[in-house]
Amino acid sequence: DATEGPGMLLGALALMAATQAPLAVWFYGFAVDASLGVKLAAIASYVLTGALWIAAVFLSTLKDFRAITWSFASGMFTGFAAGVWLAPHGAAGLLAGFSAGLAVVLFALVARIFAEYPYPVVRPFAFVAYFRRYWDLAAQAFCYNAAIWVDKWIMWLSPEAETEAGALVSLPVYDSSMFLAYLTILPAMALFVLIVETAFFERYLAFFREISGHGTWARLRAAQIGVIDSVGEGFRVLVVLQGALSYLAILTAPAIFAALGLGFQQIAIFRFGVLGALFHALLLFVLIVFAYFDLRKLALKLVFFFLVANAASSAATLWAGFEWYGYGYFLSATATFAIAYAIMLRKLANLPYLAFVEINPSVQNRGSA
Repeated sequence: DATEGPGMLLGALALMAATQAPLAVWFYGFAVDASLGVKLAAIASYVLTGALWIAAVFLSTLKDFRAITWSFASGMFTGFAAGVWLAPHGAAGLLAGFSAGLAVVLFALVARIFAEYPYPVVRPFAFVAYFRRYWDLAAQAFCYNAAIWVDKWIMWLSPEAETEAGALVSLPVYDSSMFLAYLTILPAMALFVLIVETAFFERYLAFFREISGHGTWARLRAAQIGVIDSVGEGFRVLVVLQGALSYLAILTAPAIFAALGLGFQQIAIFRFGVLGALFHALLLFVLIVFAYFDLRKLALKLVFFFLVANAASSAATLWAGFEWYGYGYFLSATATFAIAYAIMLRKLANLPYLAFVEINPSVQNRGSA
């Protein structure tokens, strides 16, 4: 119910702050050895980032991409300007400026959400009851985000890892390379949103309209082909765009690292990170397709496999030595995508059975009874 949107947003923000703020206060306040200004700015940045993730859940319903873009653009400009202005104060000033930019983005998005849903705040914590019903969604989100980070956690056990301020562990040769590799998929992610929000979503709705309208088998089959064609077209566009960007990044890696002043020994890690990010982006496309068809448990199994595979392969590369760094993420992302893509093709080929049997609530309830 859209009337409960404002209350749900405020409730989710309150729950996030209640659970995450104490964690940030403990870590930055007691575990990290830094000045009071740095600690306060880091805590603010952490909480604001968590709030932005909550607000981002509501963005897909707004469809006002111009306002969303301006919110992020104005916030990041504010963060940059404030960071430059406060730079004489050192790390505390830079973090405070960045936090100011995050605050601008958050307040702009929250204001836009309340403008879109001008309803009174009611039942702010009603959504908590749905965790029991949709526990697999929560588990999927946890496993997916853990899968993204698990290779970093494992690589931080490397003998080359560094510890700053008493508790901030990093492996610069790996972390900086993987960060740059992730940046290469930003254009594909923007295109991905456009594809999902337009062609695929329209074909998806058309297919289920035929079902609800008791369309003939021929019309249902035509709608199914439309869904398959939209998925295939989206994949082709993503592969061409991201493949070209990945190839360009791999080819120009020496120039990129020279311009950024990074060590050339990181180039191999970066290249395998770029390839891993390519298949990671394609995997995300498949997971979103599964989400549209409510295949929650299947998606959970896939992201759990991604988590275990990334952990195991990263641990193996850590044991093998520096020259193998980066292989773990690449191999796990590639293997998970290959499995997910094969399953998706089979599901789309049997889309009527999927809609009438596998995800049909009446059939599922009868089977559980």
